[in-house]
Amino acid sequence: MKKHLTILAALFLCLSCSSISASVSNYIGKVGKSELRASLTYYRNGTVKGSYTSMRTGKRYLLQGNNFQEGRLSLKEYTYNPRKDGWYPTAQVYLYKQRNKGRIVWSGTMKNYDGRNVHMYLVKR
Repeated sequence: MKKHLTILAALFLCLSCSSISASVSNYIGKVGKSELRASLTYYRNGTVKGSYTSMRTGKRYLLQGNNFQEGRLSLKEYTYNPRKDGWYPTAQVYLYKQRNKGRIVWSGTMKNYDGRNVHMYLVKR
């Protein structure tokens, strides 16, 4: 019985550690003129994964990248296209952390692979 409790305690600790190895933040913001809602998961190793949805079109985009340098997010945007067999990279996003009225704001540029550059910002909810 004691052995089983030890194993259960070890499993619980492992699950607890894995659950705190990442934190999720939700945002509202804009890319260009389009309003968006985003969710980003920050991992302890500096990687970031998430997605955003355009409020105008309802289209969802995946985001993957890193937060290796404090105050800087470097993300790649992926767009879904069934004719191209799924998700493919469409833009590089560079955001810088600021504080505005006590709120965290990530602001910067989305460099689309078609040559367009648009302003993007995310305000933490």
